[in-house]
Amino acid sequence: GQNLNDTHVIFHDFDKIQGNSALRGGVGAGINVDFYISFGNNITGNTATTSGGLISGENIGVIVDSVDYITNNVAQTAGGLIFADNVDYDTLKNVTIMNVKSLHNNRAEQFDSTGGVVSVTSASVHFDNIETITNQFAYQGGVISAIANTHDTHFVTFKKTSLIAHNRVDHPDVAGGVIYTVATDVDFSEVNGPMYNNSAHNGDGAIIGVESANILIHDCIGDIYDNFAFSGSIFAVLGSGFSGIMTDIRGNIYDNTGFFNGGILACSGINPYCELSNFVGNITGTECGSGCVIHSSGAAVMQNIIGDMTDNHAHFEGGLIFGSTITVNNIDGSLSNNFAEQESGGLFYSNSAPGTISVSSVREMDSNFAKTHGGIAFSGTGSVTIDRCCIISNNIAEDGNGGVAFGEGSVAITFSTLLNNSPNNVFSNSSTATVDTSFSDLSGSASLISFNGENYVAQASPANGSGGYTYLWDNGDTTQISENINTSITSVIITDDSYCRVSDTVEVPDPVADAGISQLVCPDATIVLGGSPAG
Repeated sequence: GQNLNDTHVIFHDFDKIQGNSALRGGVGAGINVDFYISFGNNITGNTATTSGGLISGENIGVIVDSVDYITNNVAQTAGGLIFADNVDYDTLKNVTIMNVKSLHNNRAEQFDSTGGVVSVTSASVHFDNIETITNQFAYQGGVISAIANTHDTHFVTFKKTSLIAHNRVDHPDVAGGVIYTVATDVDFSEVNGPMYNNSAHNGDGAIIGVESANILIHDCIGDIYDNFAFSGSIFAVLGSGFSGIMTDIRGNIYDNTGFFNGGILACSGINPYCELSNFVGNITGTECGSGCVIHSSGAAVMQNIIGDMTDNHAHFEGGLIFGSTITVNNIDGSLSNNFAEQESGGLFYSNSAPGTISVSSVREMDSNFAKTHGGIAFSGTGSVTIDRCCIISNNIAEDGNGGVAFGEGSVAITFSTLLNNSPNNVFSNSSTATVDTSFSDLSGSASLISFNGENYVAQASPANGSGGYTYLWDNGDTTQISENINTSITSVIITDDSYCRVSDTVEVPDPVADAGISQLVCPDATIVLGGSPAG
């Protein structure tokens, strides 16, 4: 490509940019250059024997806007489409790609290459409104690689995509099948469609992998399935004190693999934070070494979930979560048939200080399995508390203790129903193990209490359970008293804060009319009828 320095380069309203090749930057390369590429049909088949199949340079900014198809662009070392090395400059030039129908089969091919589409050093990258992203490849960062110094402030934003599939990396460490960053935070949102068959074949983070950076995935709708990584089939975070958070997600997550650990989310280093929250959908069929939903060397949090987590299989420990501290609350679903095949903690496992496991407000934990201790929870260094869980049943610690929970410290279960757990419900190795036996199951009823002239008024009456009652009537009312009963039969569901539920119905009586005392009426005579009820 042309060597361009200190210029602005514009490609506008074109059919194709096709088949260009160079040592670097198949179309253009330079220092201190701004590229504007807009309103085209196709950018395809451009190549570079080093970096930037289309564009390469130092201190460059690139905007690609409203190009329909970007396909089959190849570089050997970095940036199948774009490479920007801005590390020695302070101008904060960035790379933006937006309003594209398809990114397909762009590649950085050489061993240790970065960024199948975009590779940058010390720059931010923005992807916005790209319909489909498929079949990209690099050794790190199948689509995007963004590497910065720890004192820089750069980030990757990635939003508004409908399909992410078949992107691949092949690096043995943190790799990022779609996005790989160092010291560059990732904000990933508004993916409204599936993400599947993305792979970090020998490394971590089938979709996103970062080092010394934070990940936030949020506001996505669509299924996530058949992704593979050694650690973290959705994301992997490596670094001390960094976080990975996945929140406000709608869709099912199934048949993903984290071969060594972190079947879905993985956070490693000193005191990282890993969270799955505000999720609606089911998580099933995950395969992992340990921690099939979350694996964290620090805090692991799972909260505000509507859906089931079933048939997740850890070959070692922690069928769902592995962490030094584990917090689980507000799960309106069933955690069932999950396995710790060879070790402890059928659902939750902690074996490093402080080792606390806290579980509250879970609807069901049933038929989970641990080979040794803790059919549901195992803490080798701390305490286990389980509170306000509707039903805990049929969980097994096959060769050890604590069919429900095992702790080195105290173990306590409160406001929960326990059935058929084996060999015993709870076990503490060095402290107390208690189960609250005063708890009574939720019950409730509904009755008509008055008539307001147009509709009947009904009241729900809960009893026992764990408290915190909520109500849902057929007519949509969510209060204890419904003043809008106008159908013959209306039901109400009462839920307590352990997600136990009972229901009852009220029946509106058929109207009865009484015209008064029978009388003989002569022809042409007049009679006045009395009615009850009036109206």
